[in-house]
Amino acid sequence: MNFLEEKKVKYVCAGTCKAEVSQEEHDAGAHVCQTKDCTHYGQHFKKVEISGDVEIEEGPKKSI
Repeated sequence: MNFLEEKKVKYVCAGTCKAEVSQEEHDAGAHVCQTKDCTHYGQHFKKVEISGDVEIEEGPKKSI
């Protein structure tokens, strides 16, 4: 197992279309869902970090 493996990032629509864009596409301006029939049309993609085979979705931080 390689512990120095680079984390990858993708951005995913939380709506019905489940669209995914890469970090490069996001940096180029793909920030919101453009699928008109999607339940999250016009809403921002969620950032997901991928480390090996594990996906870690970022969301609001919870305080205890």
